[in-house]
Amino acid sequence: MTAERQLADADYVIRARSMGTGLVCNGEILHEGDGMWMTRFNVVKTLKGPERTETFIHHDEAPEVCGVRFTSGEDVLIFAKNDARGYPRANACSIRPSKDAPTE
Repeated sequence: MTAERQLADADYVIRARSMGTGLVCNGEILHEGDGMWMTRFNVVKTLKGPERTETFIHHDEAPEVCGVRFTSGEDVLIFAKNDARGYPRANACSIRPSKDAPTE
């Protein structure tokens, strides 16, 4: 799928730098382990969705469910869909290196 198509299909698209990942409990990052994960990002640029300077993206890490692991300091382009509660959620198929950003 092209970045342009992903942009059209996503609810929230950002270029961002990963600042840390952990388990989610009541919206808070607790510690590393198994289960639903949340990564905090500093937003470099918003391409679609609400403008923020910092955001949290929900994701799985298990490869069998298209999970993704973020490295602190990694710059990425995220095409997130909102989950049932309205939180942005991403997977390995909706993450690209930030150099792959669609042209505006």
